[in-house]
Amino acid sequence: MVSREVYPATVAAMSGTTGRWSLTGLRAAAGIMRDLTEGAAATEQLSALAMRICRTQAYHAKARATIFLVQGDRIVPYSSARPDGKADARLWGLCTRAAEPPPLTIAVRDTGRPQLVADAASPLIAGWWRDTFGLSSAYAIPLGPPGAVIAVLVFDRPEPDTFDEAFCTAAVAAASDVIAVLEWGLLTENVLSDQRINAATRRLLAESAGATSAFAAASTVARLVHDVLSTERTIVFYQRDPDLPELEVATVGMPSDADRVVRDVVAELGLSAASRLRQLSSTDGAVFFETLRPGMVRAGGIAERLGVRSYLSLPLSTGTGRVGHILAGDVSRARPWRPWERRFIGQLAAEATLVMESARLREIDQANRERLLHQATHDALTDLANRRAFGVWLTHALDTAAGAGQNLSLLLLDVDRFKSVNDTLGHPAGDRLLVEVARSLLDVVRGPDLAARLGGDEFAVLLAGADHWQAETVAARISEAVDAACRRAGVPPGVAISIGISVYPDDGADGEALLQAADAAMYQAKRSGTRHRR
Repeated sequence: MVSREVYPATVAAMSGTTGRWSLTGLRAAAGIMRDLTEGAAATEQLSALAMRICRTQAYHAKARATIFLVQGDRIVPYSSARPDGKADARLWGLCTRAAEPPPLTIAVRDTGRPQLVADAASPLIAGWWRDTFGLSSAYAIPLGPPGAVIAVLVFDRPEPDTFDEAFCTAAVAAASDVIAVLEWGLLTENVLSDQRINAATRRLLAESAGATSAFAAASTVARLVHDVLSTERTIVFYQRDPDLPELEVATVGMPSDADRVVRDVVAELGLSAASRLRQLSSTDGAVFFETLRPGMVRAGGIAERLGVRSYLSLPLSTGTGRVGHILAGDVSRARPWRPWERRFIGQLAAEATLVMESARLREIDQANRERLLHQATHDALTDLANRRAFGVWLTHALDTAAGAGQNLSLLLLDVDRFKSVNDTLGHPAGDRLLVEVARSLLDVVRGPDLAARLGGDEFAVLLAGADHWQAETVAARISEAVDAACRRAGVPPGVAISIGISVYPDDGADGEALLQAADAAMYQAKRSGTRHRR
């Protein structure tokens, strides 16, 4: 087992001396630098630069080359190429499924020095990485000075003891040029990611400005996550009331079969789904899963049923606390979440709270407005339209009828012997009777028409487009319904309803004339005992 540091070569490269390079090493370094310079000019994407570095290094080194980015306390594979300089999707898929980085990269990050492994027994490559890739020798170089390593470049071969001193010296010297290019790429990506995040924030504020509910604002956040991160599966879960199991669910850009899976799982789990939501939403921040393996997700849950291989969970909050979360991920690949993506989600979490709280307050304000409007236009006892609303509706209905050349029928209703109910049974019984009459009207009156309580025991009905015969038919049905309501209310015999009918334009050209005609007909019906009269 051979495992050693190759530090003098690093010192030589940093000090400007070359050590004892071979002619092949010199040519390789020149080719690497030339290709990287062209690549830096040709692209602004760090991922493309990293791939160009790996392909160029692998080609000249005749070894597999992989770049691992150092992201805080994490080391993640970022790009890899075969010894022929070509990318390999299978190779990359294996890299992203690793639970931990190779120990070799940790040693390089922590010491800031190159590490050489000459045989497969070394603990620096032992375990999953060696068994999966068949490694027998490897050479890892820090990209950056000790204490500030930004990435680790690893060469590996299946044969033991294949990296000699000349290779190591040339590779370290070439890597010093790679550092400059990679730093440029990181700086460029940071600038671009800041621009992308700022643009996404502006878009969120613009698109959520019209959201009239917290759930609508949450759906806007989910669309933003989907668009900016290009996630294949994006779902928003929202629980309006933490004491109730009902979840509101929306999906973004998902196939219909996947959408059905989500809704079926939520419907099947019920209370369990709501409980799971509270658990996921109790975290302090977003949670990222880069490579899901069996046992890491809940059996029968959404992630398993969708076949998600990597995902993030973003908690959603309003001023009342946690109300849900967004699940976003991929099914076609395991995904290492890049630093700017994590930063974007972190900033989005704070912005989402603001826009959702604003939308919640607008929702409350709108509900209050609607409640006040309803109170102003509806009778408190029966919840029918009140006299004020009836007057507005009558004017509008007359204008519509006149414009369309149609009839409009007005029915005025009065409860006979209503005073006797109050006197013998009490006012609560009288109120119950009025409520029953109102329900009877709503059972008979069509959707486009209007039933109103004008005050006391007096009601009115507007029938759009109805002539006198149709009005008589509706009046007869109302009489029958009210008779049944009186029986249910247990009122004294003789309590019934009298109805007067007037029809536009035959009985009047305006609202006042129609009301007077209907009122006269109603009292005539009351005196004659005919129930309804025109």
